[in-house]
Amino acid sequence: MGFATEVFRRIEDRNTICWNVLLAGHVSNRQLEEALQLFNEMLLEGLKPSSITFLIVLSACSDAAALRMGRELHGYIIKNQFEDFNSTLGSALIGMYTRCGSIVEAKSVFDSEIVDDNALWN
Repeated sequence: MGFATEVFRRIEDRNTICWNVLLAGHVSNRQLEEALQLFNEMLLEGLKPSSITFLIVLSACSDAAALRMGRELHGYIIKNQFEDFNSTLGSALIGMYTRCGSIVEAKSVFDSEIVDDNALWN
């Protein structure tokens, strides 16, 4: 990941896709703290996360049992009325809460996002 980070740092006009690739690399390599720090850096640079960004970072929260950060992400999604919110993102939130041991919050997301969508029932 060191070389990938070096290349990333040299890119002058980094967009959300560039950030997502590096975030996903850190998560895939189990460098979860680095991924979460990188996400915060992305926000500080003023970039708006995409639904893909949230899927990647929620995965990092799940794997790191970072419930507080997962809650913050959920709040960010709600506060910003994230327009790309879909059953995939809802499932990721439910999975994150479940893997972090917060069944009540997982059920709350499920209950609030319930639609005729089989993905949430699986």
